[in-house]
Amino acid sequence: MNLYIYSSILVVGAIASITTAYIAWKKRPATGSLFISILMICISEWIICQLLYILNTNHSIKFFLHEFKYLGAVFTPIVLLMLVVEHTDRKNLLKKNIIISLFIIPIITLIIIATNKYHGLFRQNIRFVDIGGVELIFSKYGKWFWINIVYVYVLLFKSLLLLVLHYMHSPKLYREQTKIIIIASLIPWIYNIAYLLFFRPKMSIDITPLAFSLTGIIAFWGVFRHELLDLSPIAKDLVFESIEDIVIVLDMSMRIVDINLSARNAFEVNGDEIIGKPVKEILPKWSSLNNDKGEIDFNVGSLVLFISQQERHFEVRSTLIRDKKNVKVGHVIILHDITEIKKIMWEIETSRIKAEEANRLKSIFLANMSHEIRTPMNGLLGMIDIMELSKLEEEQRENFGIIKASAESLLLIINDILDYSKIESGKMSLEKAEFNVKKLVENSVRIFTVKSDEKKIELICDTGKEIPNLIIGDSLRLRQVIDNLISNAIKFTPKGAIIVKLRGIRNSRDDIILRLVVKDSGIGIPSDKIDILFNSFEQVDSSTTRKYGGTGLGLAIVKRLVELMKGNIVVESVIDKGSTFTIEIPFKVSNNIEETKMTDKGYELDTRDWGKINILLAEDNKVNQLIMKKMLQKKGLNVEIAENGKIVLEKLEEKLFDIIFMDVQMPILDGYEVASIIRERNIDIPIIALTANAMEGDREKCLKSGMDDYLSKPVMSRNLIEMISKYL
Repeated sequence: MNLYIYSSILVVGAIASITTAYIAWKKRPATGSLFISILMICISEWIICQLLYILNTNHSIKFFLHEFKYLGAVFTPIVLLMLVVEHTDRKNLLKKNIIISLFIIPIITLIIIATNKYHGLFRQNIRFVDIGGVELIFSKYGKWFWINIVYVYVLLFKSLLLLVLHYMHSPKLYREQTKIIIIASLIPWIYNIAYLLFFRPKMSIDITPLAFSLTGIIAFWGVFRHELLDLSPIAKDLVFESIEDIVIVLDMSMRIVDINLSARNAFEVNGDEIIGKPVKEILPKWSSLNNDKGEIDFNVGSLVLFISQQERHFEVRSTLIRDKKNVKVGHVIILHDITEIKKIMWEIETSRIKAEEANRLKSIFLANMSHEIRTPMNGLLGMIDIMELSKLEEEQRENFGIIKASAESLLLIINDILDYSKIESGKMSLEKAEFNVKKLVENSVRIFTVKSDEKKIELICDTGKEIPNLIIGDSLRLRQVIDNLISNAIKFTPKGAIIVKLRGIRNSRDDIILRLVVKDSGIGIPSDKIDILFNSFEQVDSSTTRKYGGTGLGLAIVKRLVELMKGNIVVESVIDKGSTFTIEIPFKVSNNIEETKMTDKGYELDTRDWGKINILLAEDNKVNQLIMKKMLQKKGLNVEIAENGKIVLEKLEEKLFDIIFMDVQMPILDGYEVASIIRERNIDIPIIALTANAMEGDREKCLKSGMDDYLSKPVMSRNLIEMISKYL
């Protein structure tokens, strides 16, 4: 071969090798890229030394370059073997002790070459021969040269054998790539066989480095042509074989590229059998693929699979894989077993249902308890109400006052417990009706005037001029909040004054925020105790309960009622100087000009002739019959008693009544059934329900059955008169 042509080929080979090494280095950490880069660096060194050896004319430098090329030559087969080992996933051959053993003979070879002049083990009879105007080195090869050659061929043979075995056992998807690398590995074999059989007598130049350069370039092209090794290592980095989740790696054609151990065990398949097959073979729900965009439809957020004949629930997660050019190359699908979570959620749901059932039973229990407690309370307070209207001596009136206060205190405790239970169970709803908030606050303050006078405390009411006449909301619950705050202030204020201030902040023509401030000069609250102030059944300290009494529910109910009305409450307090409670609640402003005329005690009573009014009292309890009959008769009303629902219907056939007070719980026919029958008969008469339940939904149930209104026991005489005035 012409030496200048050969030199030109070496230049091209060197450039190609260096370029390939650089590109492979940039593609790391893709499988094989690092070893390809090192392989091409070794080959580049080999080629460059060979090129400079031919072009140089100085014998010493020429000899040095001729020997120095072996630095790349002896390591090239080892790096090629490592590339093959990594490609064939034989990681057990990349252990540290094995790698060190592979480098023993090449290092000995380099030492022998460096010291060859002392022993001649590598080459003998070295001389320069002029060939075509270029001086080349000729020599006789020593024993170690042939040992090195045998070692090189053993490494090349091992590489080729691993590739062939890998090809035989690889999935179809990988075989084409492996085939290309096998062809690349055969090139040094083909050249050496041809050289020994045909070219050796005719060729004076070694072109082995060019053969290895071609091997490296073809191997590089084979590794990165299909980008399989760009996809696989990324997936391997994301998913380890030991991960418990099922992991499936797909290419953009929805073919399975890899699956982990958990997936193989779950689907009972061999990895080699499933690689390259469509994912729909193991997951039929994922057979949809948008080929235009190359995107998989992963709308299935969860999946149910039968594994080992057991139903398992999986959460589906997918990760898009992109190569270094940001091109989509595949997907990693992760199936996370949520069977146990589903089981826990089912148990939680079961517990929730049981809790709701327990809450329902609690509501029934509270309703029954309310009925049982309120029935005797109705008798007690009703009789007190009647007796107070009698002629009593001063001592008797004082004693009745004590009894009445105790009974009202007991009723307040009962109401607090029932109200709190309703709030806690989420069964308290708010009414929306027009009311005069100024009068509501003033009336509330007026009621507590007696108590404040007894303690010689000044009780001041201050309502702002900006407050509208009518607002829309639940006056009963707002009154409950105000009463609780004033009652609380009086209880904990031994002397001084209590100021109840009402102000309004207009957001718009139809919206207003009411700000109610209750300020006292009482005992105050420690700053570290304010946080527990609104806790249920808890007071600032135990001595408070002993000294002042109470359930510890009042402020808890206030806070929850305020929050139920979309408001907030703030407390400021200083020990021995007093406390200030500020609430802000939004309300709608009514556009009506007229309002229902009310007195301090309720509806304005007229001066009609009460003796002409006939009332039917449907009540099965003898005590309640007696008390309510006396209450009504003291006003001059005509009252007839019906012990059960059947008698009510019989009396309506015999006589006309102006109004019916109907207990809802009666034998034979209860109040709901009787009211429905009356309405079915088109009898137009006001029916007022009497119930001791006072639970959420009772009012709605009464109205639904055909009743007109609702009174909760215990019933005071003024409540009965107000209802009569309202409907007659």
